Amino acid sequence: MALRFQIADCGLRILDLNYRGHRNVSLFRPHPSSFILLLFVLAACLSDGPAWARPDLTRRVPPRPIAIEMLDGEFHEGSLLGLEDSQWIRPVAIGQTERPPKAIQVNLSRGPAAIPTTELWRVFVQPVEQLVVRSDPTVTVLYLGWGANQQAEPTDWYQPEAQIAGWEPAALQSSYYGWRYIPQACWIWAKRASRPRDDDTVLFRHEFFIPTTATLVSAHLDISADNCIESFFVNGVPVRIPIQSLLGKISRWDVTYLLRPGRNLVAARVSNAPSSEQLNSAGLCYRIVCDLAPEVAEMPPIAPSVRVMLTNGDCLSGNFVHVSSQQWVILSNGQKVEVDPDWIDLALVNYRESFSTAHLPRSGIRSLFGKRPVVASTAQPPVAWSEDVERVADSFGLRARNGEWLEGRIEGLQANRIQIKPRYGETFGVALDRIAYLQPNRLDSETQFLFRPADFPAIVRVRLRNGDQVTGALESLTPATIVITPHFSKPIRFGLDDVLNIDFVMNTAVRYRERIARAWPAQVPRSVAVIGEADSALGASRDTTIQATRRALLNLGLEMQWLDPYQMIEPGNLSPDRYPVLINLDQNERLYYTMRSSGDGFGAIKRYVEQGGTFAHFARGVPFAHGSVPDRSRWKVTRPPTDLNAVLMMDIVTPDRRSPDARPFQLPPNQGQHMLFVLNRRSPLAEGLPAAVEIPMIADMRFRPITDDRVTTPSRFIPIYYLVDQAGINYGVAMAAIRYPQAGGGRPHYGFYVSHLLYQASVEGIPMLEYLIPKVLDVALGGTNVAVSNLANDINTRSAQVRVEPNETSSPPARKILPSP
Repeated sequence: MALRFQIADCGLRILDLNYRGHRNVSLFRPHPSSFILLLFVLAACLSDGPAWARPDLTRRVPPRPIAIEMLDGEFHEGSLLGLEDSQWIRPVAIGQTERPPKAIQVNLSRGPAAIPTTELWRVFVQPVEQLVVRSDPTVTVLYLGWGANQQAEPTDWYQPEAQIAGWEPAALQSSYYGWRYIPQACWIWAKRASRPRDDDTVLFRHEFFIPTTATLVSAHLDISADNCIESFFVNGVPVRIPIQSLLGKISRWDVTYLLRPGRNLVAARVSNAPSSEQLNSAGLCYRIVCDLAPEVAEMPPIAPSVRVMLTNGDCLSGNFVHVSSQQWVILSNGQKVEVDPDWIDLALVNYRESFSTAHLPRSGIRSLFGKRPVVASTAQPPVAWSEDVERVADSFGLRARNGEWLEGRIEGLQANRIQIKPRYGETFGVALDRIAYLQPNRLDSETQFLFRPADFPAIVRVRLRNGDQVTGALESLTPATIVITPHFSKPIRFGLDDVLNIDFVMNTAVRYRERIARAWPAQVPRSVAVIGEADSALGASRDTTIQATRRALLNLGLEMQWLDPYQMIEPGNLSPDRYPVLINLDQNERLYYTMRSSGDGFGAIKRYVEQGGTFAHFARGVPFAHGSVPDRSRWKVTRPPTDLNAVLMMDIVTPDRRSPDARPFQLPPNQGQHMLFVLNRRSPLAEGLPAAVEIPMIADMRFRPITDDRVTTPSRFIPIYYLVDQAGINYGVAMAAIRYPQAGGGRPHYGFYVSHLLYQASVEGIPMLEYLIPKVLDVALGGTNVAVSNLANDINTRSAQVRVEPNETSSPPARKILPSP
């Protein structure tokens, strides 16, 4: 055994010690700064947040059963041994730009294997199954009537043990454009002979069961109403859903801490205001998605005192230890986590009047100076966390429980009171039990670009049993623990008993980054051109689609170059030699048709495609249905005289047109369907894309599929995603590529059409744009070899009601049950 230590810059070179009694010392004359550095290293090792984690003794822990999903879709079961070369967390040297790739040691059925982290998609540590509770005609309703005929509300109708006569099954009614679609849920009402003209009130009551043989990991409620939810209860506990109209809106809540094993009850009082349109029946639509772990926990989960929502989508829950303008310390998952406030989006508060102040022991040298207090409530009540809290734009401060907004810098925590410094005036304190949420920073759009290239080979996202989620660089992995370094904190250690899965979130970007870097022409600037309406460009810092696009490009080492209308028509600017890919992010079906001469905007895009550029349409509705032309000091919207879609061979189907190939709609049918975007697995462009994507819950639910009716020989139509429901009905192509003939003897080029319902969706919290944009760039640059003879279509789109195999395409892949220990 030997100890070797080297600090080259300070004069200290090599010190060897071994057990055989030999001592070899080779030292230059020590520099005074070496002693200072050694003291610094010693202090860091003994402080609360160690710079190096202790070694994980993998040999003392038996292998852990896991399941592994690879980037290529392969699934393996086995046992985890550990991470190669992970005995110590070594600090990154100054000037080092890359972390070395690592491999996970596993035992598979074919024997031991070392799987590089760059080839992993996900590691399932504990199996999780889903239970969906949804509104449908089995829900019971009690019609209270309308106007002067409205009867009084029964007492305790929302309590689980209440026994009230007169309840009957709910009814379905015809669809209406203003309603919001919730997957797998139905809009339900009370039965009535006619529609009332006055206000209408209905009580809803839904009993359901959660298996007592499993542990509830998380439960999320999505709910909408026609029009207002006056009161809503889960197991008798009120949930403060906004009373204003929810028509066309969805409110999302985390109700994990309100549910329990066995019998549960949700109850709602819904009303509809008077209307001359005679459409004021009170309706409701909701679903609760529950994640269940197979084993039974000894105790139900305890609601945390604070939940910290971070700008990268991570979440930490626990109790306050320390708060300042420079650092927050949260007692989370049994350890102190130091968080930079610049990364905190919101901190939701669940404290009540009764407090207790425990003392957390300090480690290292700081233990000599006493203990650090941690604030917690003596008895935390159940809580439902709202997941759609609206931030106060460009500000910081706190929201009180009475709705009042107090703006100011959050300075600290003293005696169970948050200290806040307003712009003018003295610092004052607000009791924790009076705070709804804290907003400690002005959200900087640059903070959203999270992943440094140096961290790419080992960026993971860890999901915990208590609903927390942390993203960072993988440092250590053993059968007992995982250590990651988030961007907002020092290294954090989690026990694998608390971990559900480990996602390698950056691996797709890493793979495409390398391929695109090799294929990108050396003489071409590393920029992707983006066009769209001018007001979209002005709001780029807040538009989620534009932010996701910029983040996806930055992860690939590229920049987004937004072209205004005059840059688009500038001679030689919009060309394949300068921009190999052109993306349309217009949000209003418009094209800048004319700027200086009639149709010059149309001509710029036409020339770009004819010269061999790849055009990708990520926009709402029908592309280029309207044209913008200058009219004095403003833009005037007209219908362009020439159809650019015909030039691009994109035939977009709308509901007013009959087509045997597609079934477009303004709103999905109200039958409780589970509608999924299903990947055409046999397509040569399917590699690296999710197999099934759930349709998103957004305001604009119009589905506009694309057909191949305008595609002429020798161009080829390549369907990539279909919209299919659980019954196997195919609604049409949601994403397709059109392979154009080679331009001027160059490589083939493409046109891509993507329905906004697909690109605004997400998979496991990752926006689909972060999958689709790398795919478009990879194809455009020739990274994916798409031979004409290899264009396959495994679903016959010539029938609007094609039946597909449910186990292959109409439902998401089943989650594997892990092998028993």
